[in-house]
Amino acid sequence: MTTRKIALNGLLLAFLCAVVAGCGSSKRTTVNGYSDAMLSGKRLAVVLPLPVDVVLTDPAAYAAVRGTVAESARDLMQDDFRSQLISALASRLDSNHVMSYRDETVGAMVPLNARSDFSSAAPISWDPIKRATQEGNLDYLLVMHSMTISTISAATTRGAESISGEYLLIDARRDTVMTSGRVETGQIPLSGPGDAYGVLAQKLAEHLPFIVGNKAH
Repeated sequence: MTTRKIALNGLLLAFLCAVVAGCGSSKRTTVNGYSDAMLSGKRLAVVLPLPVDVVLTDPAAYAAVRGTVAESARDLMQDDFRSQLISALASRLDSNHVMSYRDETVGAMVPLNARSDFSSAAPISWDPIKRATQEGNLDYLLVMHSMTISTISAATTRGAESISGEYLLIDARRDTVMTSGRVETGQIPLSGPGDAYGVLAQKLAEHLPFIVGNKAH
């Protein structure tokens, strides 16, 4: 086989790999100026909205598919953020240390509110971001500026759920918004209470530049 044919075959194989699910690699976005070395092994703090700030279309349905009553829905949501969403995102972004900002010591020292301290495009002020970066030794902040959760309960199945929201990824050390946008899961049939959060983590990971692992969760 000639050198020319080998080169052409190599290009064809690369093209097919890109078309067919990336030859086994997971999706992720790219941000100009950021190499893998700048993104791997970094501390990513996730700033989530307070449960009271989440649009919950049917609290009774959210609670029912989790085996509790409507009055407990928002308290339960706080636990779900930590045990379902953060853990699923950490599993996806397994080359980074992913944490819930509110649960870290810096979250008490420099409180950040995903709704009032951020717009859909940028922080309202960079001053608390700078303080949080120094106090918490943070590299990146992922902010869920808004979130809507729609749950449908069913008599014969566990029901279905969709989650949508706006996000910002902030380079905390360079005072830069790296990327922002909207993420939606679509309606997810539920076999367990964390199913929709798992899909949300997957969708978020695809919108971020960090290396995406292939761990199941």
